[in-house]
Amino acid sequence: MSETSGLRPLLQRYLHLLPMILIMSDQAVISGTRLLSQVAVGRWGGPDQLGLYSIAMGVVMVMVGMQEALVTTPYTVYSPRQSNENRRRFSVGALWVQMLLMIGMTLFWAATVWVRGLQGGFTGGVLWVMTAVIWFGPFQLVREFSRRWLLAGGMLRGTLALDIASSALLALLLGLVVWKGSVDARIVFGMGAIANLFYIAVWATRYRRDFPLLNSSPRVFAGLSWSYGRWIAGESIFSILMVYYIGWHLTYFQDESRAGIFQSCMTVVLLANPFLLGFASFLGPRAAQTYHREGWPALWSLTWKSLVFVVLVLGVLAAVLFVGGDWFVTRVFGQKYAGNGDLIAMLGIGMVGLGISYVVTCALQTAGWPQVNFAGSVASGVFLVVWCLMLVRTDLHPAATGFTLAVFFGVLIRCAGLLASRFPVGGSRQRQ
Repeated sequence: MSETSGLRPLLQRYLHLLPMILIMSDQAVISGTRLLSQVAVGRWGGPDQLGLYSIAMGVVMVMVGMQEALVTTPYTVYSPRQSNENRRRFSVGALWVQMLLMIGMTLFWAATVWVRGLQGGFTGGVLWVMTAVIWFGPFQLVREFSRRWLLAGGMLRGTLALDIASSALLALLLGLVVWKGSVDARIVFGMGAIANLFYIAVWATRYRRDFPLLNSSPRVFAGLSWSYGRWIAGESIFSILMVYYIGWHLTYFQDESRAGIFQSCMTVVLLANPFLLGFASFLGPRAAQTYHREGWPALWSLTWKSLVFVVLVLGVLAAVLFVGGDWFVTRVFGQKYAGNGDLIAMLGIGMVGLGISYVVTCALQTAGWPQVNFAGSVASGVFLVVWCLMLVRTDLHPAATGFTLAVFFGVLIRCAGLLASRFPVGGSRQRQ
């Protein structure tokens, strides 16, 4: 056997993994930039500014979750099923729905801030940072749509290059702000809006010919997205609630500073995001293609292999956080955030549960069982809210315990639904 023939299978294997490597690298850039923004706010602005940044970002992520449910996820699932002729029209319909949804959510939030401001519900720093959502949110929504459109089209290298460029711009702007010494949540949101605008401008210029807006209608995609995404929309809202509700709760019952300390611990745990979200971005299109071409048995095999892989990776990360979480958070954010190692360790266990949830959620969505995901997210969200209202007043540690228990409560429901989806009522193997 020649040396060339021996190297060929190894090369083919690495080429097969290249799409996943590119997507995870892209997610690492995005998550690293978000971490950089949070560190800038938390270290040079203080826990109160980090708390404000967290509660406002939670609102933005609710908007992103709605868009993901009603636009990007249906597009990712159904785009591979379109012919080359119809795919362009399908993309235009998705963009129209995204634009209309973005305008509606922004106007709704602007009205909410105005009414609550008049009633005195938003005051001081909370009012100002909630106002920042109105002008930062739309830029974030358009950028997220453009990125998911690129990924669904297989333009992985272009996505990575564009994310690196916009992240470098944001890092430069944050460096200037830190150098000037004027760091607060609103300024960091402003820097993020500038970086997003750069991303959108390059994307729109490069791919403007793929979106002849005046000659297309959003009706077909809107009907499809609603029939598929209405369950996912509810699931997304409750899933985001899982991550951000505790910050809102602590801000209301205690103060922004305590919310900021909790967010610093959550930020350290969310170092798993480059892997977790990157793998989810890879798994979504792969699961859709696998299910469309080979049916349920192939999707089932892909799901369990993915579960084993995710649990192993996140389990190692949880062990590292158990040993050195407190050391890491103090090195990143400063000594005022020290003394929360037990809290970080508990949140690390919860992150393993989130990884399981992401994989099972993807399988259920692809197989057409989004109502199970909705049920799991509602159960987790309700559990967490009730737990916090009963037990979280002055101590942060019950909040971390409640988060982890709520995550695994939702995991149990999703896994039960995944197992049930394999069999009809009669008990024989379901074939799709």
